[in-house]
Amino acid sequence: MRQRRKYNSHLGSLKEEMNCQIPCEYYSNGRNIQNKIHIYLKGLVHVYFIAFVSFYYQLKGLYGRHGILPAHRFLKCHSEILYCFAERPTLAWFAPFFNLDVEHMLEFISLVAIVWCICVSCFSTHSPGMTTMTVLWISYLSLVNIGQTFMRFQWDQLLLETGFLSIFVSPLSSSKWAGPRSIIAMELVRWLMFRLMFASGVVKLTSGCPLWWSLNALPVHYESQCLPTRPAWWLYQLPECVHQFSVIMTFVIEIALPFLFYAPFKQLRRIAAYGQVLLMLMIIITGNYNFFNILTIVLALSVVDEELFLPVKPLSGCNHVGLISAVSVGSLGIIVHYLFPMTISDDWSVQFEIGFSYSQFVDFVYYATIASILLGGCSVVLAIWKQIFEYSSYGRNFIFSVFAMLLFLLSLPSYSTINTEVHQSIWPELHKLSDKVSSFNIVGSYGLFRRMTGADGRPELILEGADKLGGPWQELEFKFKPGNVRKPNKFTAYLQPRLDWQMWFAALSDYQHNPWLISLVYRILIGEKEVYRLMDMESFSDFSPAKPPKYVRGRLYTYRYAPIRNDTIAFPDIWWEREIVSEYFQPLSADDGFLLAYLKRIQVIGNDDVPPRNIFLSGFLDLIWLYMQLEVGGVTLLMWGYFCVLLYIVYFCVSLTYR
Repeated sequence: MRQRRKYNSHLGSLKEEMNCQIPCEYYSNGRNIQNKIHIYLKGLVHVYFIAFVSFYYQLKGLYGRHGILPAHRFLKCHSEILYCFAERPTLAWFAPFFNLDVEHMLEFISLVAIVWCICVSCFSTHSPGMTTMTVLWISYLSLVNIGQTFMRFQWDQLLLETGFLSIFVSPLSSSKWAGPRSIIAMELVRWLMFRLMFASGVVKLTSGCPLWWSLNALPVHYESQCLPTRPAWWLYQLPECVHQFSVIMTFVIEIALPFLFYAPFKQLRRIAAYGQVLLMLMIIITGNYNFFNILTIVLALSVVDEELFLPVKPLSGCNHVGLISAVSVGSLGIIVHYLFPMTISDDWSVQFEIGFSYSQFVDFVYYATIASILLGGCSVVLAIWKQIFEYSSYGRNFIFSVFAMLLFLLSLPSYSTINTEVHQSIWPELHKLSDKVSSFNIVGSYGLFRRMTGADGRPELILEGADKLGGPWQELEFKFKPGNVRKPNKFTAYLQPRLDWQMWFAALSDYQHNPWLISLVYRILIGEKEVYRLMDMESFSDFSPAKPPKYVRGRLYTYRYAPIRNDTIAFPDIWWEREIVSEYFQPLSADDGFLLAYLKRIQVIGNDDVPPRNIFLSGFLDLIWLYMQLEVGGVTLLMWGYFCVLLYIVYFCVSLTYR
């Protein structure tokens, strides 16, 4: 610490002597960096809170003893617990040590993590320490590794990889400064942000999707995404040229701007970060993607300069940096105009098109992938070099530096999948090592919105119930997915309704590839209350858990946004138009022989978990669950508490503006 103060004092005098002959942003002091890391870690804890509450809210219906995919069926340990944990890392293995069943163990893990997040977020002014970040990462890893189909989303992987890196960003104690380890780890976070955005942009074009290549993907996206919002309907009505320009800007933000994460000037890095924030805000407005957008915004904080978080008096003589940044942005605009030429027809309609071929883009991806790997690697090496010579603890820094380089190398096999030639040239031993640690989710492969589905309309699976085979049939609606054509799209408040999401995926295939769907139908037929909680029970006029339907069938529809009407532009009476496509599956009953045999084969029924023997703890967890389900003003206490913490998060974010 004494040496760092001496170094900062010397650095301050050195700046005055050199009169800012080199870019001023390289002279960030320790306090600036600490504030940047403090805000980054606090933001990540907020994301963890949203993720754990979302899981806890749906736990019993999805993974409970009588849920859609009971979690206990995946935990059959035939050897030592530690060997089972290494194969499938989850704290649920240790349920017998607490005399709990798997369902209550998952509740316990979720509640501990939620309470921990609240304490760190609302009752502590210090940065989250290494203990906090480790507990939250292991807890969420435990849930993901037992979550099966409902937890296989890229943002779950992204949160785990971000959380793992943040363990090394955080200080050993919440009241201390982590030193060089944090700065080196933040370079790995920057590299993660680059991989996420660049890969997401590249795969849109390398997939060969005609909608992306024709720049007409956004209208289809607004209509066919999993859970659209109300503004998506309005944006869908915009002119074609606006949609095409928006696609071009998406390519610029995701493919071009990530390289500015490593720009030597802070203005360029800020432009790159603000571009990602703008894109995430637009996605938040038009679609429900759980905590993904907030997590990406938190990651974007890792690429901006420290002065953004603790304003300091700017040094004189650095105006040339702004000029260089303006020239760089202007040059980027000229390149974009060349790559995406614009034509204006005689009727003044504007059209954009792509000015390069598929083979040319593949060649670009090859060289850009290699260049980005060299850029990211050099950035990590430079951070290691600076920190080793800045601090006196060479041995400890050296050990972590080797580990940091190993983490960087482990990311290459998954990242290089965006180009086959580069992927095949990666050292085979790295592929093997990456596969061995894959169960810990410390590195992942990303690429969002690779191909657009629903070019001819949105496929939608509708479940219907009846007491007789001859009908009448009533739709069994869900809380957030499209169903009733008069029901407007909803905003999920970041609570990802994972059942609604999987219904979207089920509509893209058949029930044979979605065994969880057959389990859902069975739980509806027997009136499983926790499964009904995941659905829109208020819309069921004829059925309830106490009076379930005797038959359930599935029908496949094609949904399209209703056209705009001049008298209903703000609040349309009909949001969707639909037409029947086919019967998805025939009517099923609770005593159907095929249904029961199938569920026994996949161990959904006939494979009950051992009941909990810890009566006190299991009863306490059940009491909390029942208490959280009490409604005040039509909203559960769990949701009221969730919204209160969200309000604090908003206050925390707003307060940053006035620091």
